[in-house]
Amino acid sequence: MKNSFKTLLITFLLVSTSNYAQEFCIPFHISPNGKDIILEGYEMKGEKLDLLYDSGTMGNLLSRSAAEQMGFALSQDSSRFKILDGRKFTSYYFTSFYIDPFWDLFVSATSDSAMKELAGEGVDGLVGFTRALDKYMLELDFENSRLCFWNSIPDFYATDKRVMSIPLVRSDYEAEIEESRYLARNVFSIKGTVSIADSVVNTTFILDSGCQRYLLYHYFDENLFNKAINYKKEITEKYGNDRPTTKLSIPELGIDSLMTSIPSTPMFDRNDLHGLCFGRRPIGCYLGVYFFRQYKKILFDWRNKMAYFYKGD
Repeated sequence: MKNSFKTLLITFLLVSTSNYAQEFCIPFHISPNGKDIILEGYEMKGEKLDLLYDSGTMGNLLSRSAAEQMGFALSQDSSRFKILDGRKFTSYYFTSFYIDPFWDLFVSATSDSAMKELAGEGVDGLVGFTRALDKYMLELDFENSRLCFWNSIPDFYATDKRVMSIPLVRSDYEAEIEESRYLARNVFSIKGTVSIADSVVNTTFILDSGCQRYLLYHYFDENLFNKAINYKKEITEKYGNDRPTTKLSIPELGIDSLMTSIPSTPMFDRNDLHGLCFGRRPIGCYLGVYFFRQYKKILFDWRNKMAYFYKGD
């Protein structure tokens, strides 16, 4: 009787804790240049694919050869273009779309040469934000080189005091315009401030693993951009090029850092896609792959609008 009860108890525990098991994991490696996260051997329609993981993109894309190998019929109209990272690439649309259980919607392919330019040699496509996050949590585990989908938060993130958490917000948070409502809702974004000359600007930071930098500024306000340029010139003339001229502050992550040279792009056309992501902000920011890689684990809980960061000791 005791053995029967013990067996029942163990069975109950296994069943009750199975809800906390990881649903699915994909191994990845960092590209030789250190700038990309490449998912290895993801199976789709019986084919194993290597895919660039770009958390800042809102769509998925395959190379033409990978799409044809999987049996997708492609439109012969190559006059359409997909704009990625400010560059235009020919798109071949599928005659019928495909929904993947984890990466969601696939509707188009691009040429093999364009995919090589985007993601490097031997990469079959790129994947980014997915509506599957309404069901799963997504973890980037740099300790074990894998990307995992979880169906509930692992205990580690709730119990380890070294884990830092921060709310996820829309990239147009408190700066919404009519056009930003659609683009701003499907990216991982957090709040913070940047200090430029005598201006402290409240802004948002899109967490973009496809950005090959630590931090990137997009200026949408010409006056602020000119102020930054003039201030950099003034400080450099007085103290040299190594003197910090801007500051990044994200209190929830313990970040309060002086920065010397931040790649910056002026974008004064409010109809630009980047501008629309940030609403009416004077500046929008991207935290890229080098920001990601300072952590051992990152978990995105999209349903509860929280992100968790673990650096370790």
